[in-house]
Order: sequence, then structure tokens, then C-alpha cells
Amino acid sequence: MQKNINIRDFEMEKDFDWIFLLDRYVNATRYRKEVQEEIQNYSGDIYVATINKKVIGFISLSYPFWDKVAMIDYLAVEENYRKQGIGKLLIHHVLKRAQELSMRYVCVQTGLWNLGAINFLEERRLPVKGTTEILVRSLLGRLF
Repeated sequence: MQKNINIRDFEMEKDFDWIFLLDRYVNATRYRKEVQEEIQNYSGDIYVATINKKVIGFISLSYPFWDKVAMIDYLAVEENYRKQGIGKLLIHHVLKRAQELSMRYVCVQTGLWNLGAINFLEERRLPVKGTTEILVRSLLGRLF
């Protein structure tokens, strides 16, 4: 695991360019202005992982006011920093936040084609539940 990893709140002016470059899917299919507007209108929390002030990963967590279920909407780690525990740190960070908010569950939605994401989440005890492409983990259980 890398040393000196900091996880902090996302700051639009400081972090947007890094986030935009990190998410190849967003970068390849959507325009920059659309992504900026989506982030500005996002009602959840966005956190970034940094090393020496460089953003190397991010995660977002939304929490609607019903059912005490939070949703991890995005998770990305720069390719050169994968398999070093950064994704795990980001997930731990939002799980703690979800607990602070008294959420009962945290869900993650991903495409069935995204085997890397599915394997990553299952290895961290975030098992696939059903066939609706939604991965669910109870916060009441063990945290990894």
C-alpha cells in the first residue's frame, strides 16, 4: 500500500480536471461541461484520494432520504495506482460516512460487463445480490 495517501472532500476548482481524466468512460462519452454540471448538481458527497496533492482516485456517495440506503455512484482509481489498497481506503471512507448517517445498507451499481469492478467488490465482501446489476452490502456485518 502507498504511503501518504490522503482522502479529502472533492473541490471543484482544484480537482475537476483530475476526476475528468480518471474516468475514461465519462471522458470518452460525455462532454466536459455536462460532467461539470452533473457534479455541481450532485446531492451526495465526493471524496478524492491524493498522493503529494495529485488526485489518484475518487468515490461518490449519495443518500436519498428514504429507506436508509446509500449508493456508491462512482469509484475510480488511476491505473498506475490500482492494486495498492486505494480503492479499499475510499470504500472504507464512504462506509464510515454511511454509518455516521445511520444508513442500513450501501449499494453499488455497475454494468454486468465490468468484471474488474465486480471482482474488486466481491473480494471486499460486497457480493452481487440478484440479477439487477446492483451489488449490496449490509453495514451491520464485518467491514472487509
